[in-house]
Amino acid sequence: MNGIRHQSGGIRVAIVGCGAVAEKYHLPIIAGHKKAQLSALVDRNVSRANELAEAYGVPLVAQDLSTLNAFNTDAVILCTPPFHHAPAALELLAKGLHVLVEKPIATNAADADKMVKTAKAHQAILSVAVFRRLLPSLRLLKNAIDSNLLGPPISFHVQGGAVYGWEAVSLGNMLKAQAGGGVLMDMGPHYFDQLLYLFDGPSQVLKYDDDSLGGIEANCVAKLRLTHFGSPVEGTVEISRTHAMPNEFVVKCRDGDLVIPPSDRYRVLIRKKDWHLQDSVHGSGTAEFSMAWDQEPETPWLKNFRDEIDDWFDAIEHKTQPKLSGESALPVMKLIDDCYSVRQAMSHSWEPHPLIDRKVPVDAKVLDKPRKILITGASGFIGCRLAEILSQRTGYQVRSAVHNPANASRIARLDTEMVQADLGDKESVQRIVAGCDAIVHCAIGTETGNPKRVFEITVGGTKNLLRAAQASGLEHLVHISTIAVHSDHHTGTIDEQTPTQPGEGNTYGASKLAAELAVRNGSVPFTVIRPGCVYGPYGKTFITNPIRAMAEGRLVLSGAEHTPSNTVYVDSLCEAIVRSLENKISLGKTYTLADDDGMTWGEFYRYFANRFGMTFRTEPEAYSPQLSEGSKRSAKSGTILGLAKSEEVKEVLKAFAWQTDVGSAARQWLERKPIWKRRVKKLAGLGSAATYRLESAEACKEPLRILPRPATVLSDLARRELSWQPMIARLECLRIVGDWLEYAQIVTPSDS
Repeated sequence: MNGIRHQSGGIRVAIVGCGAVAEKYHLPIIAGHKKAQLSALVDRNVSRANELAEAYGVPLVAQDLSTLNAFNTDAVILCTPPFHHAPAALELLAKGLHVLVEKPIATNAADADKMVKTAKAHQAILSVAVFRRLLPSLRLLKNAIDSNLLGPPISFHVQGGAVYGWEAVSLGNMLKAQAGGGVLMDMGPHYFDQLLYLFDGPSQVLKYDDDSLGGIEANCVAKLRLTHFGSPVEGTVEISRTHAMPNEFVVKCRDGDLVIPPSDRYRVLIRKKDWHLQDSVHGSGTAEFSMAWDQEPETPWLKNFRDEIDDWFDAIEHKTQPKLSGESALPVMKLIDDCYSVRQAMSHSWEPHPLIDRKVPVDAKVLDKPRKILITGASGFIGCRLAEILSQRTGYQVRSAVHNPANASRIARLDTEMVQADLGDKESVQRIVAGCDAIVHCAIGTETGNPKRVFEITVGGTKNLLRAAQASGLEHLVHISTIAVHSDHHTGTIDEQTPTQPGEGNTYGASKLAAELAVRNGSVPFTVIRPGCVYGPYGKTFITNPIRAMAEGRLVLSGAEHTPSNTVYVDSLCEAIVRSLENKISLGKTYTLADDDGMTWGEFYRYFANRFGMTFRTEPEAYSPQLSEGSKRSAKSGTILGLAKSEEVKEVLKAFAWQTDVGSAARQWLERKPIWKRRVKKLAGLGSAATYRLESAEACKEPLRILPRPATVLSDLARRELSWQPMIARLECLRIVGDWLEYAQIVTPSDS
């Protein structure tokens, strides 16, 4: 075991893997730790490692582990993808180096066991980054359970997750070969570790379901049986990467519930069954009590990571086992192995996919081998749904192009070739196009509020794609456009012959039209599809955002209640894409697409309002934020004064004048200038009379308005040439979306 070199600056710590977790947490903590010094950074991406090394003054940068040894390093923090944990740790531990490995300790229990045995053989300390076991709230919950505060435990229910947003620099967490598993492998080590801390063994998996479709799961539910002082305790663990979960830890006991509130690090709530209270204002009611350790001050989030490092350092210094030892992680890995071994597929009304077994008329040409289809924007709403369908359909191999790994949770569930790409980078585009037979182009610029950047990706990226497609001899490009290339004020009908005119200020429509023109003017065989308002599970624009707004009383149909919705279910759009890929008649053609049933926006949203007991407001005329010319001039002249009088500026002035050191001089000057003092106090709102108004929370929130498009989108050409029709009856589509809204907890039981 290596000695401790306090005299030379502390434990020499190398960090292997310079991704987000290293940059956000481990580097700042080690850099500020009195017992440590940063000795080396190791990453295959040397430029990134060099950048971080320069920022933190790290003397050694390397590409592989062979550089690390007892002469330059005492301990290593391993922040690489999970598949690398076991081989890297075994190599480092065999050198006598202490290792703290990010969770999971390995991708299976057998490798984890080898790591523990190797650490013991070489007298090295192996620790695992499952810091949540050290949280005050979990320690308090364990004490409450063990002391029978509410009687013996009966069951537990853990729900954790959110829309995945980890700022990963690569797809490592989304690729089965590197991650070993999905959300269970990622967050399961935390939740299972907490449960095995609260309850003793042995543990047993009663049932395990997840939504993997050949890739890695984004959602899972595990039903487990644990024991407490010899008595069985059963419960469920639900984890998600696609939607928000309560993030509550509930233990049901004989006399009530013990609850760690959502992501709370300090408190436990007591909900006792026999507490019958009588409120003098509201009558009878229930109450919950909060408890916390009396000497546990709240600390910044980084302190939790510091605690796991201190636990590791203390074990190194005193040659003892850390609380978060590798050995303590073995039962967790065994439990994860057991889950995967009994896996069953989740069953949802929006899966399996109706296109999989549907017979689609194709050209006389017989496909003698699977066609490789590149889907750009594959992590988006339309691209992901198309990838889900094609990946399970015979005759296709799918290459899914993803820009931001944080958005790849759904697409990672599939058995597709997932690649990271930037459409603004010509070399990146050439790489993803190579070897493909066809492209379905769904990607767009997504930096709302930055028109220049939107055009760079939507238009410039399309041109890069066309150049690469032409060079590779691509057979077919299906370009997904939009009815937004037409004016919002167009009346009558919209079809393929309707003149395109996005309208002033419509960045989305203008950029999509420019991209569409680039496709038409290129030399790659193409089909353009202009869908109406695409909706379905996971759709944000017409489902998630408006339904959330409706639940909060903010949805307004502004002159749109009786106008056509021009909506098209996402599966119906995918069928049109498939039919255009499989029929030569579509080459060089444009198809407009909507469900063609005349459903109005009022009818569309009234279905969800009725199903979930919610309401929306209507306005007879479309809302217009435009000002008259006189009002515009007044507004322009008043902009600077308005800014100066804004609440934000007032708060800055208050902080400057009354709290900062610089403000001290300002106050002294103002004391000598009574007139300016009064003016500044008036401007900053200092000393003014206070006003309190009782307003509902909903009234303070910005309304979400659905505005009218008075025209009706026609799909006659697609029906005639592609034999296309909507995949599923409208009411069935709405029912499926409603099922998903409940599952994703966008509407809650209180809404319904």
